[in-house]
Amino acid sequence: MQGRLEHPAIVPVYDVGTTPEGDPFFTMKRVRGRSLAQALRQQREGDARPLTRRKLLTAFSQLCAAVHYAHERGIVHRDIKPSNVMLGAYGEVYLLDWGVAKLMDAGEDGAGTIGASFEESGERDVVTTGQGVIMGSLSTMSPEQAVGGDVGAPADVYALGAILFELLTLEPLHPRGSANEMVGAITRGVEARASVRCPAAEVPPELEALCVAATRPPPQDRVSSALVLHEEIERFLDGDRDLELRRVSSARHADAAERAAARACDAEARAMALREVGRALAQDCANDRAVELLVRILTTPPRTVPPEVQAENEASIRADLRTGAVAGMVVYGAILLVAAPVFWALECRDAASYTVAHVLWGLAFAASVLAGRAPSYTALSAMYAAGMLATAYVSTIFSPFLVVPGLLTAHAAAFAVARPRRVQGYVLALAGAVCLATIVAETTGSAAC
Repeated sequence: MQGRLEHPAIVPVYDVGTTPEGDPFFTMKRVRGRSLAQALRQQREGDARPLTRRKLLTAFSQLCAAVHYAHERGIVHRDIKPSNVMLGAYGEVYLLDWGVAKLMDAGEDGAGTIGASFEESGERDVVTTGQGVIMGSLSTMSPEQAVGGDVGAPADVYALGAILFELLTLEPLHPRGSANEMVGAITRGVEARASVRCPAAEVPPELEALCVAATRPPPQDRVSSALVLHEEIERFLDGDRDLELRRVSSARHADAAERAAARACDAEARAMALREVGRALAQDCANDRAVELLVRILTTPPRTVPPEVQAENEASIRADLRTGAVAGMVVYGAILLVAAPVFWALECRDAASYTVAHVLWGLAFAASVLAGRAPSYTALSAMYAAGMLATAYVSTIFSPFLVVPGLLTAHAAAFAVARPRRVQGYVLALAGAVCLATIVAETTGSAAC
């Protein structure tokens, strides 16, 4: 039967014959490598250079394709297990030991009940070939095979599901025990969900579902063929390869972001660093280096103010200046309206003083209008100076302790909130000078009313 199969994963048989003494013999290709059972054992023992999950799944996919090839030619292997799978040094995969294989249209040679011929092998508990015993290995045996039922392609599919479970979790699907205990567990149905059996293995949900589907106890409920298993694994690997490409691309963008961040004194370089780190996280949101870099960029202020920030600051300052100018228009306009009644109520009948005071308040109002049309610290300072000059003149008309303190305080408080410190100093200095001047004027008797 093996000689009928020509497939890269099935060892070719070169010749079959008998010796001069009448003993049968056959010759076949010699293969080198290690069995999947050895590879898995080395994984469990902490091999310094373990096979990646992707490599194991790639080998498993080739194995499924070889089994489907045999099924299409009417042959069931009946003893698929890790020790019968050979992994070559250059990616070769071979399915070995077709000693208990059978033609699907043939009878159940050797089918029966488990007897005393159950024995321990180096790899797994094996029920040896012989009349009146179950042929195969309990480690991967399907329920129908374990009870001596009709064995067809679904039995090999079950064995492939058992191998898939083991290479994903590094634990056998069937719990170890005596022959009767294992047969009982197999026929009852074993738990094939890796998330329940081995949560630490972090098996992808789609592969867990594939294990469950391939190892259902009723043969008719399993994955329909080994080809379906092969296609599902390839579909997963395609997505896994895409994920790997995204990780590589993410790392490349993170490198570019790091180089740009190193010269982040340049606003353009900082913007580039943010763009690259954004692309890195878009490709792989679990890229810890990109996350750390993003935090570092966002929490480290740039050495120079970015142009867009500078423009925003200037717009905010212009808005504040315009607000101050509008406030000046309101205040100085109100003073112009109420100055005449106040002068009259305070019995100030000097026409010259009245006129000069109104002219000065009018200049302050005009300066506020100009500051509103062309907001700047210069225009606002001129408005403030005009207002203080008017306030100082009023102190020569009235006592500096009557109206002037309120005006000085209002001016100083309103203008001292300006952002530049030099402007704040100018405001406070001028207010102090005017206050001092009014007091001097009072002490020298220069008040006009």
